[in-house]
Amino acid sequence: MRNFTAVFVLFVVLHFLTLLKPLYAFDSFVKYDNNPLSLIKLNGQREESVGHNTVYWENNEFVIRYWTLRNGKMTEVKGSSSDGIHWNENFAYNFEPIVNAHDATIVNFKGKRLLYYVAEVNGKYIIRKYNINDELNPTEKSDVILPGTSYDYEGNSCPHAYTDGDKVYLFHCSTNGLGWSMSLAVSSDGETFTKCTNNPLMYDSGSFYLYKENGVQYLFLHSSNGIEVMETTDHISCQTQWKNRHTILTYGTSYDSRHMVTPSVILKDNKLYLFYSGLDQNDHWNLSLALANPTLSKNKYILIPGFMGSWNKEAILHNAPSSYADWKLAPFVKEYDGLIGTFNALGYVKNQDYFVFPYDWRKKATESGNDLDSFINTKIGLTNSTTKITIIGHSLGGLVGRIYTQNHPSGVAKLITVGTPHKGVVQVYKPLEAGEIDKEDTMLWLAEKMIFILNKSQVESDRDTVQKMLPVLFDVFPTFNFLKKSDQFVDIQTMSIQNTTLTTFNSQLSSIYNLFYAIYGEKNTDTTDNGYIVEPPSSIDTLWGNYTDGKPTSSFKANGDYLVLSTSAKDENDPDFQQLPFDHGEIIYKKEGIKKILDTASIPYQDNQIVEGSKTVLTPSLIFLVKSPIELEAEFNGQVYMETDGIIFIPDALSGNYTLEAKGADKGTYTIYVGQVSEQNDIWDEYHGEITQDPPTSQTDTYTINFNRQFAISTIPTPTATATPTPTKTPTPSAPLRTSPTRTPTSTPKPQPKKNHGPIITTENLRQGSWLIPYVATIMAYDEDNDSLTMAFANLPPGIIKTLCLPTPNHLSCLLVGIPTKKGKFDVGIKIYDGVKYGSEELTIRIK
Repeated sequence: MRNFTAVFVLFVVLHFLTLLKPLYAFDSFVKYDNNPLSLIKLNGQREESVGHNTVYWENNEFVIRYWTLRNGKMTEVKGSSSDGIHWNENFAYNFEPIVNAHDATIVNFKGKRLLYYVAEVNGKYIIRKYNINDELNPTEKSDVILPGTSYDYEGNSCPHAYTDGDKVYLFHCSTNGLGWSMSLAVSSDGETFTKCTNNPLMYDSGSFYLYKENGVQYLFLHSSNGIEVMETTDHISCQTQWKNRHTILTYGTSYDSRHMVTPSVILKDNKLYLFYSGLDQNDHWNLSLALANPTLSKNKYILIPGFMGSWNKEAILHNAPSSYADWKLAPFVKEYDGLIGTFNALGYVKNQDYFVFPYDWRKKATESGNDLDSFINTKIGLTNSTTKITIIGHSLGGLVGRIYTQNHPSGVAKLITVGTPHKGVVQVYKPLEAGEIDKEDTMLWLAEKMIFILNKSQVESDRDTVQKMLPVLFDVFPTFNFLKKSDQFVDIQTMSIQNTTLTTFNSQLSSIYNLFYAIYGEKNTDTTDNGYIVEPPSSIDTLWGNYTDGKPTSSFKANGDYLVLSTSAKDENDPDFQQLPFDHGEIIYKKEGIKKILDTASIPYQDNQIVEGSKTVLTPSLIFLVKSPIELEAEFNGQVYMETDGIIFIPDALSGNYTLEAKGADKGTYTIYVGQVSEQNDIWDEYHGEITQDPPTSQTDTYTINFNRQFAISTIPTPTATATPTPTKTPTPSAPLRTSPTRTPTSTPKPQPKKNHGPIITTENLRQGSWLIPYVATIMAYDEDNDSLTMAFANLPPGIIKTLCLPTPNHLSCLLVGIPTKKGKFDVGIKIYDGVKYGSEELTIRIK
């Protein structure tokens, strides 16, 4: 066994950090009165030597692994305790029957449970790895850290593994025969490690344990002084800057009079348990404990949503002046429910430990950054110097948080941006240059479209309306070359629109690299708009002042999350960026996205505490916006949708007739905006009416909206707004006509619908095909009411698609054709719809 009492080499530079003001996350540790702790073996006897232990919390109990001598061999023992005081052995076994082995550390990584330990081979120390998914039958033994450089040619020992989800960081101590020093190695697979080129990172250091609390990472270690700790707010890497190294426990009592090693720190019941091995005068290693109380002050966490993530009825529908305090999370947006639910599950209290900052996303980002400053001063206050905030900003929210951080860096522990367009997005080019809003399945599109519809003017161009009502779009205008004329990029510096906000703040971003962490999504390849091929504007465009920098004819794409390019969502000069295989919404609501955010924020969690959010389904959907003096209800197939703050939002809306009731609340005229968002287009109609009856509550106006989720059609004779098709189209400058549908008083009885029989699928249940062999199948359905039928499929085998659908009286036949590209059993869902009722069935297709 290595001699831990060797004389350590001391360097004067080691302790200059103690002159800095420490930011401790806990009070002083105090040794437990009844040390050393006892551990009872399987035979009922007390363990004589508990050395080089590692303690962790698992399955609601303390778990210990330590190494001891049994029958002349180093043996690993696993034990457990419910209180951290009384310990019992679970099992013991010998990994290495030939060599001495000790110092186990365990990490769960990419579906494997890996154990790293030290083996003494030919007088030198090497670090080995086992896969211990099966505790008593370890497999895949391999050597991962070998001696061989100037600082570790005598060996490497005391490993401690830490993972951030993508990499394993293996802290260890190294020696060249003159003493032990701190080193670090990094691996992407848990087996092949690369040593830091600047090893050793610190001298007089050994047996490490990383503990995270409130955005700060604390590294406990032993030294010639006893047990020490140092801290950082940086991401763990070879370049991490550690601060405030200081001693928290010194040796000298009977059970640790000669040495103290292998600290492990567990937080339980608001108490910090520090376990360590102490060496007494009789050369026995003893399990010992010290306790401390965490400070009451916690770091605070602020979630900032993106476009359309916030809502204010009076501001959005009536353009009434508002402050940030008048805004709240949009009631129909679901993406942030998961992260908020996870904070709750972790025991964080809303408006005490974590906060949500809703804001007016129409305004300039710098104004919202100032509002965030006011929010923080009002809600949190940073009078306590140990209290810092961690900002988690999604999409536009990341820009708002970044602007605040660059203006107020001292109060921020970390800035985590998730899918944030740090270099802008090309999708705002058409709205800003021509008021043209292409249909997309994004919150940015819905924000643009809704604000445009609510504010369309007869006296100004569409471009002027967009620019006036959504000045924030200038802040996400691209800062990179994205237009091509004749196969040559247009220099961004020569364009008529310039993003002065991002240009200014991007030039100063390096000042917060130590705080800045970018998470971005990249789902598939070439999925995100990277720019446009442009031609000179038409004569009409020129007349209206549109597309002064070129009119798009087509787009080209690159990697991204379907809205924000990967190159825009990170800074290549700052290594603290992380990629996930998600789109713009999934990256904030999927469990793996939430875990990545928590890991980056240094927030500990258990898997069962992660709450997944969900997607806000924009396509297809129905959206009703109402201006007083009415209350609005929508009904479909017996389900009633109530207005909340001036809006009814029906996600994933089914085809059919929706009944809309405008119930009088006060006398006067009213306007209802009806947005039909289908798979292929979107239609926005205006319904105008007047409440005249006395009392107003006695009047209810009823409208019927026939919605087709494949292709929307206007529900009034002359629609207020032309449908926005997906292809590029220049809006007509003239304002559309407005009409008022006929209202139906409450007293007028509603017509009774005829009895409808649901459609029936008549296809046989089992079908079979062969891999890479052409496949053809006919799916048939029947309806006795002679209704027109539509058919939809889910979970078709890869390579097979629905093609021709042939209607005949009472029947519909659809062809499934293709070349199957994957073997297996596929439970295909079939839905058949007659305009009122659905029929459904599950069809099994086997591909051999």
